[in-house]
Amino acid sequence: MVNFRDLRELALENLQTANLALDNELYNTALENCHYALEKIMKSAIYKEGGTPPTSGQKGHDLVAIANTKVNGRKYLHNKIKTNGAMLRYWTQVGSFWKTHQRYEKLNIDPLDMDDIFDAYEGLVRWIDKNLVD
Repeated sequence: MVNFRDLRELALENLQTANLALDNELYNTALENCHYALEKIMKSAIYKEGGTPPTSGQKGHDLVAIANTKVNGRKYLHNKIKTNGAMLRYWTQVGSFWKTHQRYEKLNIDPLDMDDIFDAYEGLVRWIDKNLVD
């Protein structure tokens, strides 16, 4: 069994790395670490509730597949995110931007757009951490 606290710490380290990369205009590295941070904090929340998220293959990196992981017969994170308007907006931004198959591609993103997508990732990570993990 994965320790949700250890996974949480790894997620927060990824978020810290993302912030450092953003400060140095390393946008692809920032986005990659944002995605890892969100993926790990989501899995941490699921493990804390007794669920088992996908961890291998493409589904192991697919935020939608992770959010749809059932805990006690319900799509745990999907349901939590959709009850908060700000988080739903962030979720929509991240979902429309990130495609799992892109994780090995260099993304060309405008710095102004980068701020918006970064805020969405960071907002989701911090909200899930504060409300569902910590």
